[in-house]
Amino acid sequence: MITREQAVELLRSQLPDALDIDETQFVEREYGWVFFPQSKDFLRGGDLKAFMISEGCTLVERATGRRIHFRSGFSVEESLRIYELGYLTYENWDIEITSVVDMKRSVDLLLTLDLTFVVPEEAYGEVWRIPQEYTGAQIRARLGTLPTQFNVGSLYSRWEILESFKSQDAFTYQLLPNSGLRNTP
Repeated sequence: MITREQAVELLRSQLPDALDIDETQFVEREYGWVFFPQSKDFLRGGDLKAFMISEGCTLVERATGRRIHFRSGFSVEESLRIYELGYLTYENWDIEITSVVDMKRSVDLLLTLDLTFVVPEEAYGEVWRIPQEYTGAQIRARLGTLPTQFNVGSLYSRWEILESFKSQDAFTYQLLPNSGLRNTP
């Protein structure tokens, strides 16, 4: 267990020199604190030209000191909800489909995740790694042999889709931390 003061120092140790923490501005939960890095020039002198907009914020876990950066495109409350639902436990996730009851609905639902794969291609002396989205036919083929896994990556922007999966009955699945799996066509 760490104290709020220790959490501030942990976070400060990773900030660029131009940033600092206003120790009076934070959100506290039983599991940690959310701090809002800001420019030193703004914090020291109130220089509005130095005020940083959309830098995001960082949760420091009370139990471990682990730091989780919250994206600026989400409110603090929404980010805390995503964290509390467990979607920020890992930075890189896989979804493993273990059974399929309704193939068409399963494919349609999985397409909402915008899953991609990369096939390296060489052109003009360079290797290009451009992500390509799975088609319905490719997902259907993968679902033909179960269990099957897809790398989803970060769940930050996909958490609502995954929450909706909890109430569907087209397939069963589990979320797993990625252990090196790369999507293939």
